[in-house]
Amino acid sequence: MLQLLLITGLLVGSCLGVTVTTDEDLIVNEGRNAVLQCSYTLDSREQFSAFVWLFRGEQVFKFTGGVASTGGVLAGRGATRLGDSASIEVTGVSVEDQGEWQCQVITTDINIAVSTVNLQVRTFPEIADVYKTPNSDLNLGDRLSLTCLAKGDPLPSIHWLHNNEKTEFKSANVTIDKVSIDHMGEWWCLAENSVGKKQSPKLTVKINHPPRSMNVAPFKESYPGAREARLQCEFSAYPLIGKFTWEKLTEEGSWEGLGESKQSNVLVPYVSRRVTELLLSPVFEEDLGTYRCTARNSVGQGDATIKLIPGDPVTEPKRDLLTTPKESGASRQIGTASLVFVIAFFAT
Repeated sequence: MLQLLLITGLLVGSCLGVTVTTDEDLIVNEGRNAVLQCSYTLDSREQFSAFVWLFRGEQVFKFTGGVASTGGVLAGRGATRLGDSASIEVTGVSVEDQGEWQCQVITTDINIAVSTVNLQVRTFPEIADVYKTPNSDLNLGDRLSLTCLAKGDPLPSIHWLHNNEKTEFKSANVTIDKVSIDHMGEWWCLAENSVGKKQSPKLTVKINHPPRSMNVAPFKESYPGAREARLQCEFSAYPLIGKFTWEKLTEEGSWEGLGESKQSNVLVPYVSRRVTELLLSPVFEEDLGTYRCTARNSVGQGDATIKLIPGDPVTEPKRDLLTTPKESGASRQIGTASLVFVIAFFAT
């Protein structure tokens, strides 16, 4: 007569002359090996003949006559007997291996003792979907919603990242009531549980705004006779900046235009960070003073000022002191086409 008895996490099955013991529950992470414990004892009247393992009622492992064979979910997979017991080790379990496994020990008198193990497989996080609302360009002050749908066992936690930096957002649904320029860029979610972690595809957030000055040094040192001086302005903008202009403050307090520069063929997916550079070569005394750079796009414009101030000369090959273009005989004049504009492109 077959009997089953639960003893503090162990399941014991017995019949006439045979007792089989297994773990009641086994929890294994996906991809790891699972050791299905099954031990047995025989009384003096019985002799061991074979043991088999069944998964969901189907025979998947059998050991008899010193030979092991597999079938069902274990066919072609690594499954080995452990020592002289009826325990087996199953390699690389997946969620398909989750469920009830049954160990049967058979004697030469065809007495069969049975015990079961409930295998639970913990799974890696998966990102079912990630999206933003609205799925279009935003204006400053608009509302933005981010959603990350993840699954896994245990249920993964969610953490949002922005431009490679972790944020304070730790929920599947995030709402930013009023977006600013600081919210532009790449967003993605990270789902994590005790088994592992999974990163979602990136969401690109674009926010229309006029050019904003960035990283502009207010002063630049040079001296008359220097080979060159480079004045540089950097801007962030979306849509892309269409035009840069440079001006110089005159002694009368008005701005004198030095020309403009247009950009084209710019391939940047979201934030437009642009650098415009004014090259003065060589430097005359009248080049010292205050300059203004202005950037424009379809939303508006922004500007920044740089002051070119006298500095200590550095050791260079001997040159004539340049004071004004006329005195030196140089052909270059402020405001003519001989001023060189250089545009550099950066993606952030």
